[in-house]
Amino acid sequence: MAHSDLNVALDKINEDLINISNYLKINNLILNVNKTKSMIITTQYKYERLDINNINIVYENNQIELVKKIKYLGLIIDNNLTFKEHLTIANSLSIMTCITVYKKYHPTPF
Repeated sequence: MAHSDLNVALDKINEDLINISNYLKINNLILNVNKTKSMIITTQYKYERLDINNINIVYENNQIELVKKIKYLGLIIDNNLTFKEHLTIANSLSIMTCITVYKKYHPTPF
């Protein structure tokens, strides 16, 4: 994504956040900004070339935190959509479960 494309996307995101804010106010709802995160999903190569300090996503004068990964409904999503961390954790949990089941049905003799 070219530099100008990123700026256009950020402008549109911030405009949408204003619209969301207006909707929430009309319907007496509140967005918890402390739990709100943003993520740029792209390749590692493109992400490293971004100027992260100039990415400002704002909701009612509050900066939305930019993260590289987020846990959503038990799934760890990273900004490259590789799911490496999620798979690593799931793999280690399944190994521990297999060991527990094995020990239960194959007790060691005394």
